[in-house]
Amino acid sequence: MEIMINLKDLGMVVLWGTLAVMLVYLALLFKRLNDTVKGINKIIEENSNEIGQTMKEVPEITKNINDITTEANNGVKAVKGIVKNVGVLKKIATPVAKVAKKKKKHSEKAK
Repeated sequence: MEIMINLKDLGMVVLWGTLAVMLVYLALLFKRLNDTVKGINKIIEENSNEIGQTMKEVPEITKNINDITTEANNGVKAVKGIVKNVGVLKKIATPVAKVAKKKKKHSEKAK
C-alpha cells in the first residue's frame, strides 16, 4: 500500500496548519485585550471620584501655572534690567578706577 502526496497537497496542509495556529494566537490576543480593557474599566470605576475631583481642579492648576510663569517672566525681566545697569556702571566705573589708581600712584611717588 503506497500513499503518494504531491507538493500542492503538502503545501495546502502546511498553509491550513499555519492558519489554524494563527487563529489560536489571534483568539488569545483578543482575550488578553478584553481582560486588559476590563481591568482599565474597573480602575476607572474605582477611582471615578478622584478623577472627577482632579478634573475640577485642572483649571485652577492651570491658572496657578500661568501666574507662576508670569511672575517668573517679570523676575527675569527685572534681572535683565539689573544686569544691564551693572554693565553700564562697569563702563563708567572702569575709567574712574583707572584715574583714581593713577592719582594714588602719583601721590605715593610725591611722598
